[in-house]
Amino acid sequence: FGMGNGSGRVEAGPWPRAKLQRWLQEVGPDLGRCCVLVSTGALNPVHQGHRHMMDLARQRLTEEGYSVLGGWLSPSHRQYVDGKSRAYGVEAFETEDRVELTRLACASSDWLDVGLYECDERHAHWPDFPSVLKAASLDVQSAIAEAGLVGVTADVFYVCGEDLYSRSGLHRGLAWWSAELGVVVVSREGEGAAEDPGKKIFAVGVEKAPDTQTFSSTRLREALRRGDLAKIASMLPAGVSAEAVQESFTRAAKRSSSWVVVAQHEET
Repeated sequence: FGMGNGSGRVEAGPWPRAKLQRWLQEVGPDLGRCCVLVSTGALNPVHQGHRHMMDLARQRLTEEGYSVLGGWLSPSHRQYVDGKSRAYGVEAFETEDRVELTRLACASSDWLDVGLYECDERHAHWPDFPSVLKAASLDVQSAIAEAGLVGVTADVFYVCGEDLYSRSGLHRGLAWWSAELGVVVVSREGEGAAEDPGKKIFAVGVEKAPDTQTFSSTRLREALRRGDLAKIASMLPAGVSAEAVQESFTRAAKRSSSWVVVAQHEET
């Protein structure tokens, strides 16, 4: 999937830039306040909710006056995904399959792409999201400099659900750690998290995100076990076929067979 793995695919680098560069060329020096979005996760596998969450975050930041230059869905490192899957006794998709399905899910978007930094197996240990965001920030600033846009900087917003937001202490924001980092939290229930623009924290409540309640990788894996093609197809983003996900799931079930003990009610 790029980055020199011998697959024959064109190398994309850790943060594919083609869509970002198109936006930089279109907007030119009059960028104003600009940003990119990053969401991390197992993407085991990707579903419509992941795309929808990024679109909602982009809409919210546009309302706030930002020019959103690009975004990445970042599949987590194999160590993280396998560890979590073993803990819950569920199937873990191959890294290459998670990347390819996410790439397909982003293919129809003119701004969203798959991030390859986090899942790069050259990392001795899986990078947590602050390191992933910082890596994205450095790459984006490099792209801006290469486009000849002097004095332009871009914020990097982490897009996450309210569960991760709460357990990771993100109510403090991320700007304390690095000034260009912010958070957009997308809630499944209730009114959502409290915004704090001073800390670069913005929120999308459930009234704008009804679809986030109906899609999950857990429900998609359940449908894959049943071979329910109609249900599988209804949860997938445009460009991702039920057949492709089924093939990937077959490989996942095989590689995970030593630990898969699926409970009646998963919690992943």
